[in-house]
Amino acid sequence: MDQKAYRSILLNLHRASKETAEESMKKAAEEIIKLKTTAEHDDVSRPIVECAVSLDGTWQRRGHASHNGVVTALSVDTGKCLDVETLANACKGCTVWEDKKDKTPEEYNKWKLTHKCRLNHTGSAGSMESIGSVRVFERSVEKRNLKYCEYLGDGDSSAFKKRLGHAGHHGVVTATSVDTGKCIDFEVLSNICKGCKHWESKEGTEDDEKWKLDQKCRINHTGSAGAMEAVGAQGDGSGGSKTNVFPALSAEACATTLVADRDCKTFNELQELRPYGDNSMCTNHVSKRLGTGLRKLVAAESKRGTALGGRKQGSLTPAKIALLQSHYKKAGASKSGTVEELSKKI
Repeated sequence: MDQKAYRSILLNLHRASKETAEESMKKAAEEIIKLKTTAEHDDVSRPIVECAVSLDGTWQRRGHASHNGVVTALSVDTGKCLDVETLANACKGCTVWEDKKDKTPEEYNKWKLTHKCRLNHTGSAGSMESIGSVRVFERSVEKRNLKYCEYLGDGDSSAFKKRLGHAGHHGVVTATSVDTGKCIDFEVLSNICKGCKHWESKEGTEDDEKWKLDQKCRINHTGSAGAMEAVGAQGDGSGGSKTNVFPALSAEACATTLVADRDCKTFNELQELRPYGDNSMCTNHVSKRLGTGLRKLVAAESKRGTALGGRKQGSLTPAKIALLQSHYKKAGASKSGTVEELSKKI
């Protein structure tokens, strides 16, 4: 199959998948509207419904050099995807044809007439999540008849501050077992209580006194939304779980190894807290350090004329470095009683 035919098939698949995804997201939005309203409405008189969403971003490749990213909005009520925003800070078509502009101006002009530039983001890869979140919020009413009144995020990005001036009032921290992949514990945090806010204006009335008798205030966090992940991991709040996330998962369980992306304050906060009196390390970050160190070593030795990489047996190829990283991470995450045992496994 030649490249032109392959490209045509690829575009058809992209078009079909995009239409299917859009239809699925529309149905997910309609499901929330039906869930939140009792009366039947047509498309014209359909109400704008408030709901909570979880937003997160991901990139085509690791690091901050990726040219493509995507932000997804998931419904907290149904768990279904409501909207996506893809971002690109480079366009391959523009890059390729820019060199041909002077050499073949006629062909370039023909291409320019039909070309749809993919570039829709001019900032860094790291800012894609916050910019994408803003776009999702800006079109929620027009596109989905939904107003995202509550934001649930991991707190490790600048999306909180960028989000149309809204402040993130709710967050959740989950502890997942590395051995089983199952959730062990969670901590829900809130820095606002709608009930308290609503009844503030009615303070001193008879109804207010009755409400106070049964009221359970939801506020269990007084800091910023960005600090929720670190505080939740320490278990300072009184979230939805009966136990604290790190200080005491249970009488028999003790989390001694933290596997995290280390792009927030959680790791440093737990290092300072030392809930079990030890000095736990982030195995994922340590394995990344190993890979970075080996790649730098290969590059440095190559400049000196010593070939550590290449096709020879025992060479430090990219695949071999990735394999060493994997083994190193598994050894670090395994249950080892002493430093000597861990050293032997590594």
